[in-house]
Amino acid sequence: MRHFCQIAAGVDVLPLLHALALRPDLWNTNTTRTYHPQSAHRVVDDILLRYNEYAPDDDFVDKVCSRIEVVNHPAMALLPSAQAILTALMARVGCEHLGRVFISRMAPGVSIPPHTDRIAPAESAFPDRVPPALYYKRYQIALKAQPGVIFRAGDESVFMEPGTVWWFDNCVEHEVINNSQDDRISMVVDIRPFQP
Repeated sequence: MRHFCQIAAGVDVLPLLHALALRPDLWNTNTTRTYHPQSAHRVVDDILLRYNEYAPDDDFVDKVCSRIEVVNHPAMALLPSAQAILTALMARVGCEHLGRVFISRMAPGVSIPPHTDRIAPAESAFPDRVPPALYYKRYQIALKAQPGVIFRAGDESVFMEPGTVWWFDNCVEHEVINNSQDDRISMVVDIRPFQP
């Protein structure tokens, strides 16, 4: 496969799922990633652990779409089980710089439409900045999923079984389809690995 690489399996995700069940109030407390009318992610619920600083009056393209600088959000401190998984992933891939981290939930029957994380208006507006999708590598930690959840990137598709960790090429067109009868929950992590 060219657009996916499974890098771990057997990750104990149950403590994090338990923590999420106990803290339903954390979902959608910050909608920076999902509110924009052109966002492919409008159909999901999010918990932002680490993300761009953004206020409603800010320029979205400037502050979110084109910047690699991010900060911890309150949910990071409230979910130590997420921190444990994150720390293990950072050690496994050799993290030089930690970027965005969020937990995403898709209801049954929902699809994230085809898109790429390269954002042309941001790259045109700020040609002197390295685009986040090029600076970081994107990883997915499958927390909850049933057969019928399809993750496609380019011409390849996978089912990310809970407890598996994947790199995927978010610069190619990709989409996620939840054809199962249950929520699909994943933790998405942007990491810049150590450069040779």
